[in-house]
Amino acid sequence: MNASAKPPGAPPRRPSRWREPQKPWLKPDAATLRHILRAGLPPVLARAYQGLLEQLASDFRRDWPGVRDDPPDWALPVAIHYRLFLFLSHDLEQQSTRLIELRRWQTAYGQRYSQAVTEAERQHHLLEFAHYLGANWRQQAADRRALQRWLDYDAIVERCQRRRAAGDQRLALVLERLGFLSAGLLKQLRGQ
Repeated sequence: MNASAKPPGAPPRRPSRWREPQKPWLKPDAATLRHILRAGLPPVLARAYQGLLEQLASDFRRDWPGVRDDPPDWALPVAIHYRLFLFLSHDLEQQSTRLIELRRWQTAYGQRYSQAVTEAERQHHLLEFAHYLGANWRQQAADRRALQRWLDYDAIVERCQRRRAAGDQRLALVLERLGFLSAGLLKQLRGQ
């Protein structure tokens, strides 16, 4: 007897649920992303930017606008490159906005700090800006203790400048990778 034949009187089989076919451009593996992001970089720069490249690859696999969008038909042969181009464009906008906001906060912090009348008011502004720069509750507690010893206006401004320098470095890398990817995309699409 055939195993797939249903016995008489058995309820009808439910049709199997439709599944969308796998789309390799939606979930490229980490090795593929690393290879694409490092392509064209001299080995020295690839090692220097390794942390930022890993961070970009990790951010690409997370949620960002367009993460689930299909590329247009003309971009299917280079879908991963196209999606990475879109992600880097999005990251460029986000990073630029963060840097502008950070500069604005630094300016506002400097004005509030210089206009503070009492030492307690200065310390409040100092801790508030440290919190804005991303200090978690442990770092905030350490900052409160450090207020008595060494934490001052210059230390917080230096922290902000390090954050801005890291943002500028990421921005420069994203711009460079965008240029390389766009040149590669144009070259591949022209060859079709």
